[in-house]
Amino acid sequence: MFESAELGRKLNKKTFQQREPEVREALLDAQLRLKESSISALIVIAGAEGSGKGDTVNLLLDWFDSRGIETHALGEPSEEEIERPPYFRYWRRLPPAGSLAIFFGSWYTGAIAQHSLGKIDEAQFEDHLRRIVEFERTLADNGVLLIKIWLHITKSQQKRRFKRLSRDRETAWRVTKRDWEYHRTYDRFVLSASRAIRRTDRAHASWHVIEAQDARYRNLKVAETVLASIETHLEDATQPPAANGNHGLPAPAPVNII
Repeated sequence: MFESAELGRKLNKKTFQQREPEVREALLDAQLRLKESSISALIVIAGAEGSGKGDTVNLLLDWFDSRGIETHALGEPSEEEIERPPYFRYWRRLPPAGSLAIFFGSWYTGAIAQHSLGKIDEAQFEDHLRRIVEFERTLADNGVLLIKIWLHITKSQQKRRFKRLSRDRETAWRVTKRDWEYHRTYDRFVLSASRAIRRTDRAHASWHVIEAQDARYRNLKVAETVLASIETHLEDATQPPAANGNHGLPAPAPVNII
């Protein structure tokens, strides 16, 4: 699946600078329209280590009005969260109507990592994915716009980034032993991630896989993807609802690879 996100797409500085003002203005306008609606938007930023997830979150915080957006960087659950139902830590952080939230570390992180490291078996992984589909269906049914972004880099690109960061004393701290452990299991990680993406991709919770080799290309495509998702959802919200029966859990949709 990820082969289509390994084409070496790049964006030159001039083109990025030409597009940036227009996209930033459109994002602020979309955010204002969202605020005036009863819709909340939840952006999931996921991907391989070294793919620029943190930089992408910072970009969105810079291009949006930060007063109307919350960021949740979730690591290991706290003792209180462990004692609660599995999705308690996410429910309590959902954005209120008219606002945005970014999840940097989400309900996907643990399941994919544990499966790729062999800490959970196939049945347990499938159970995680089933719960995710149900959770996201509930969010969508309650008016939450889900925008799920996966940033992809190849194994060799990941290795080069880790080495480059490690050589600089100011950035060496960003590369941990766990990062190198993930690099050693990169192939298994990609298989687990691909399976999770395909199993949880739905029309109401679609995945956008973005090639992240080039920072300018990655940044602009993430911003454009978020913008298009919000604008489309706001437009759809003004249309009369289509007649339907019991939707259950709809079948997976084709993954959008950018």
